[in-house]
Amino acid sequence: MADFRGRGALIVALNALMGLPSVVVGVLVYLALSRSGPFGSYGLLFSPRR
Repeated sequence: MADFRGRGALIVALNALMGLPSVVVGVLVYLALSRSGPFGSYGLLFSPRR
């Protein structure tokens, strides 16, 4: 893996995020994809109407 500026901080942040319970991550993803969330306009959470 190549060395770059901020690599240590990135590794620390990723390791900290992996300590979160899966339920917390699921709720965060749900909130991000819900209609009022930042990615809600893409309609990724619900299946499209036919």
